[in-house]
Amino acid sequence: MAKSPSTPGALEKVLKDTLSGMKSSLPPTVTTLVVDGASMTAPAVTAKLQGYVDTFQAVHDARAVFNNAVATRTNLEPDVHAFIINLHASLTVLLGSKSPLLAKMGKAPTKARQAPSAATKAEAAKKTAATKQARGEVGKKKRAKIKAPPPPKA
Repeated sequence: MAKSPSTPGALEKVLKDTLSGMKSSLPPTVTTLVVDGASMTAPAVTAKLQGYVDTFQAVHDARAVFNNAVATRTNLEPDVHAFIINLHASLTVLLGSKSPLLAKMGKAPTKARQAPSAATKAEAAKKTAATKQARGEVGKKKRAKIKAPPPPKA
C-alpha cells in the first residue's frame, strides 16, 4: 500500500494528479474498478475525485475571500477609529463627561484626576532638587537648555 500524503497540500496534489490520470490515461476498455471492496464505474470514480478536488478548491476560494475581507477591514480601521473618536467627543459634549449613558455607548465616562501618591511626590521633589542644582541661578533661556541627570535609583 502506498504511503498517504501527510499534508493537505500534498494530498491535493496527489488528488489532482489522480484525477488527471483518470481522465487522460485510463484505457477505454476499463469500465469498472473495485475501490475498497466496492465496484464503481470509471465515470463514478472520476466524479468522486472531482468532488474532492472541488472541496479542496473551495478552501482556497474561501481563504481568498477571507483575506480580501481582512484587507478591507484593515483599510477601514483608521476611518472607523476617527469616526468613533469624533462621535464619542460629540456624545460627551451632548451628554456630559460623567454621564453613565456614555458607558452604554462604548465610552467610559471621564474619571476624576487622581491625587499623586506619596512616592510620586517624593520622586518629583528629587527631580526638582536635581534640576535646581544643575541649573543654578541663571537666566530663563539658559535654564531651559540645561537638563538634570535622572536621580539614582535607590
